[in-house]
Amino acid sequence: MEPVTIALVTTAFSLVAATHRPKWEDNFREEKSSNVVIVPKREITAIPLVDRRANNLASNAGINSPKEKLYQKLMSFFPKGDEDPAIEPVSKIEDVIATNELLQKLPGSVSLPTVMRNDEGEIGMYWDNDHMYISIDVDSSSTVSVYFRDQTTGQHSFNDEVQISEVNAAWFEANIGKMLEPGAVIA
Repeated sequence: MEPVTIALVTTAFSLVAATHRPKWEDNFREEKSSNVVIVPKREITAIPLVDRRANNLASNAGINSPKEKLYQKLMSFFPKGDEDPAIEPVSKIEDVIATNELLQKLPGSVSLPTVMRNDEGEIGMYWDNDHMYISIDVDSSSTVSVYFRDQTTGQHSFNDEVQISEVNAAWFEANIGKMLEPGAVIA
């Protein structure tokens, strides 16, 4: 045999021997069961709460509607992570969510409040007319405090144990709507 032929045969033999798997590797292979279904991985895109809320506003409310402006103001309180508490107040995510929950329960028969945030980042809302000032402050993710002040007599009332779960449209009508009417008296 010629040297080139010997080199080719030797190379071919070494390639076959090098690519042949040893028998012991077969013992470690996972066996595929006929009961196993392989589902392709789906990409899940997480849309932040602020973006979801903004998308809902765009589809559910008219452009520049008062309720849309109210939600936009509330969403501006949503912590973005780059705030400096020394410069501006930072709200808790739970407070934004609790306030959002309250606003969703607000019936159309009650006028819209003004959403506010104090220096500590706590969120609330208030109604203010010639007759009555009413303030609802979010104390936790489950409770709010409600403050009433009669603008003419100065009489006031405070309740700090209102459960958010108990607040509904009827509660707003009975406690807020009625108090905003002229002639309402704080009990």
